[in-house]
Amino acid sequence: MVFQQLSQLSLENQEERLEVSPITPKLNRLGGSSATGSPLSSRNPQEITPTDSPRRHRRRKEPASFNILVIGFCGSGKTSFVEYLSEQLNTVKDQQHSMIKEEEKQDYLDMGFTCYCAETEINGERIAVTLWDSRGFGTSRDYEIVNLQMDEIILFMESKFENTFSEETKVIRPHKHIDTHIHCVLYLIDSTSSYLYNDVSLDSLDISIIQRLGRYSTVIPVISKVDTCTKRRIGNMKLAWRKEFEKSEIKIFEFLSNNESLDDVSTCESTHSREKDENYDDIYNLLPFSCIIPDRAQIIPFSFEKTMKFDIYREYPWGKADPLDEKHCDFSKLKEMVLGEWRNEIRDFSKEVLYENWRTDRLEKLRNLSSKVENRK
Repeated sequence: MVFQQLSQLSLENQEERLEVSPITPKLNRLGGSSATGSPLSSRNPQEITPTDSPRRHRRRKEPASFNILVIGFCGSGKTSFVEYLSEQLNTVKDQQHSMIKEEEKQDYLDMGFTCYCAETEINGERIAVTLWDSRGFGTSRDYEIVNLQMDEIILFMESKFENTFSEETKVIRPHKHIDTHIHCVLYLIDSTSSYLYNDVSLDSLDISIIQRLGRYSTVIPVISKVDTCTKRRIGNMKLAWRKEFEKSEIKIFEFLSNNESLDDVSTCESTHSREKDENYDDIYNLLPFSCIIPDRAQIIPFSFEKTMKFDIYREYPWGKADPLDEKHCDFSKLKEMVLGEWRNEIRDFSKEVLYENWRTDRLEKLRNLSSKVENRK
């Protein structure tokens, strides 16, 4: 009898200590109203299990980054192209990426680069696309002026490599570094330019621009305003440009050959090589891509609240030109190939080849500089 009373008193004292314990309110805030209702108590019917714990909830995977720079001469339709492509890609409702701060956007704007961020989903993967619009080259096509503007563009692209380089040299690096490299450059060339009236092939200035930028990114030429051209003229223009690429040894699809060089050699090597050659020819014949941009008044922002049922086109007295119709232009094919089929190859080529080449040159310059300093001593 005495033993039972002592046991009961001991339990009551223990409950009193739990009620006044400083840790009890913290546990109560997690779900229990008293010590017996603590989430750590096995008798609590609404306890928080380890799988329900907020700490165990994984953060949603961040979207992969892909960055595109659009360049061209004034009047080539760069800004309209970027705005339209941004609206086409901005299709994810719960967007979560903010790779560029507002103050940084203003700094880039002062340098002549306008940023558009969009988030889309391609083949089940979320992609955070950053589109950069640049200041147009002068319509006079003066070599000296264009070269000065090219220096600004190259400095902008090198600054992205420099960010990665500085992150690599840190003792303590962040868990995940956001890739800000310019993975792809779309070079828009106006099909109505006066220098293309008599000769539809590229001139030496266009070749120089593509070659200089090719050291830092994958450059893809695009013919703009093809709704003003006949099918025969577009075909002649594409053929002339491809011949000029071969003559100048410009490898537009070098990122594809780099990816193939990493593949394992199989027993059916000859068969695979023939298939690759056929696929490469089909892709190569698409160059340069052609595009039509709708009137700005027709570019309607994407909405998640209602079904988007409308046609965007350029209307003429004799008919309509639809930017999304593959019979009219290659805009849909360009978006599908660059952001879908080739995206990973272009991104890997930027990191494993272009950045590594730049990094090697950077380290060699640092070594030469340090050796000069040592010699002066």
